[in-house]
Amino acid sequence: GNQQIRAFAAVTRDMTEEARQRHQTSPAATAALGRLMTAGAMMGSMMKEENAVLTLQIKCMGPIARLIVTADAKGNVKGYVENPEVILPPNKDGKLDVAGALGPGTLQVIRDLGMKEPYVGTVDLQTGEIGDDLTYYFAASEQTPSAVGLGVLMNKDNTVAQSGGFIIQMMPFAEEETIAKLEKNLSAISSVTSLLQEDPTPEGLLSRILEGFDLEITDRLDTRFHCNCSKERVKKALISIGGKELDSMIEKVGMLSDKASTINSLVENVFHATLDDMEEIRIETSEYDSRILLDHIRSMTDYGNMIIENDIPECLVSIDKLRMKQVIDNIVGNSKKYAGTDIHVSFGMEEISDISGKKIRYLSIRIKDDGPGVKPEDLPLISEKYYRGRNTSEKQGYGLGLYLVKTYMERQNGGFEYYNDNGFVVKLLVKIAG
Repeated sequence: GNQQIRAFAAVTRDMTEEARQRHQTSPAATAALGRLMTAGAMMGSMMKEENAVLTLQIKCMGPIARLIVTADAKGNVKGYVENPEVILPPNKDGKLDVAGALGPGTLQVIRDLGMKEPYVGTVDLQTGEIGDDLTYYFAASEQTPSAVGLGVLMNKDNTVAQSGGFIIQMMPFAEEETIAKLEKNLSAISSVTSLLQEDPTPEGLLSRILEGFDLEITDRLDTRFHCNCSKERVKKALISIGGKELDSMIEKVGMLSDKASTINSLVENVFHATLDDMEEIRIETSEYDSRILLDHIRSMTDYGNMIIENDIPECLVSIDKLRMKQVIDNIVGNSKKYAGTDIHVSFGMEEISDISGKKIRYLSIRIKDDGPGVKPEDLPLISEKYYRGRNTSEKQGYGLGLYLVKTYMERQNGGFEYYNDNGFVVKLLVKIAG
């Protein structure tokens, strides 16, 4: 009544589904990104300046690590999630565990209105549900009493069924009776997605939330996933550098690339071995779709011809994603350096009994080159720290690659074996979750 409340609502199913397809996000990551993009669309529409840009960023200690969304005043929104493959069991209410995917962290709001300095506000995450965190942000940083509701509902095939939200804000002159009436309406809402199932329109959301109030729609705005990155923008940036300078840069990059790759690998291995001496290697396992390992192997074109001999069994694996990628990089890098042949990769499932007789299931990854293999007298020793085989003297290295593979696999409760078989073979046993 009497314009004591201002309200925004958005229905963002198509936008969130496009983000899911572009980033190949898991359900939990889709829900987190969809919620933040929905908030970005509404908060962007609050800005009056034509070229203003809003950025919402969450940095967190959970497996997602970081979410970032940018939006303008015209309904254009884009978003990014650092770890899109995060898979978590449902929370205690049987819903997607967005709070578990985020964990403790901070929410930062940046409004760049085209002036000298952007406005920046930062708050600690309160619940990790994103809606609650933005409610807290508006109260703590902007001194605006608000209610923010956000929701994403997934179909069984992991596409987006519903996505949307609302922001309700009290004007400074709002009367107690108005506030009490609004609080009663909000308390009757079980979830945003349940309202969207009944009526998937912004008007439907607002009419339910503001039931009993005189609702006046003052503006409508289409919202969409819009990335302004393009070949044309990159082309313009490159043209501005100039042809001569570009040629020089390409030549230098070509010369430095191989050397940098070698040095980077050596430094990384020595660094991690030093950490190991200090008992400081951090291994944090989470559940991931096995296909992220296949995707990583497929991306390793710098190492030569990777022949993938069969499809990876679909399952959830318990791994530290970063360490697992380092394991694969070390093995494939060694094959390239010492054999220089095609590299064959195959997958399987194995069941092995532990010392108590309990059967444990593993995903096996077999990586084989077509080189001369390892001398028999060196085989028992090559996974020991700093040991280098007798046929490696002409190659740079510290004898740490397979030692780190062994260490990382053991600390992820997995296994590792190697042998000669018309080339050198390394087999990894990756623990299946559950």
